[in-house]
Amino acid sequence: MITYFSRLFIALISCFLLSGCFDIVEEVVLQADGSGPIKATVNLSKSKTKVASLIKLEKVDGMKIPKPADIRK
Repeated sequence: MITYFSRLFIALISCFLLSGCFDIVEEVVLQADGSGPIKATVNLSKSKTKVASLIKLEKVDGMKIPKPADIRK
């Protein structure tokens, strides 16, 4: 059984090892009352072959993969 600290260690190591595969850009518009929208953009161009193979699938782990036309919208 994996302990909490082992999971945390694996997660941290994964973050460092996989940080070069993609870029995440978040745009936050904060209003005076503390509310506001968040827009997140994920740039996966560094792992183009992996993304291309995933797009060909219809589902991964039960989650539907959007078509390129839907992504552009």
